[in-house]
Amino acid sequence: MEKLFEEQLNMQYVRLNATLNLSEATSHRLHSWQDEIAALQRQIEEKTRQYLNEAEVRKKIKQCAESLVELRRRRSRTASWEAFAFGVRYKCRADESCSEKNKYFDRLELKHHLRDAPEHRKDDDDNIKTLMEKGRTRSDESK
Repeated sequence: MEKLFEEQLNMQYVRLNATLNLSEATSHRLHSWQDEIAALQRQIEEKTRQYLNEAEVRKKIKQCAESLVELRRRRSRTASWEAFAFGVRYKCRADESCSEKNKYFDRLELKHHLRDAPEHRKDDDDNIKTLMEKGRTRSDESK
């Protein structure tokens, strides 16, 4: 996990910057400011498309996308992914006397809590699985 965090911090920043030369774009006056804006928008769109179709730019975009996909795949294998991506958290609902019944856990934390907390000490995997699903919630819910 530490290595993944470090790789995220060291990820290369990529800036795609089309050269538009917009000062030349509207050298002649059109009938209205709306027409000028529409013409300018068309020119921006055309020059941006040309820029994005350049081989070197396409290569940069592909490399960037591959890096981001790989990072996301690696992150998705961590215990905190479910909470990060979907807002899913877990609460202990084993019984009302639990000292941490109002605390949110990720899946792995709740599993350890159910196994190790003195008030639970569950070692039956089926029972733990049932309690984990019972405790599954969205972190934005008030329950």
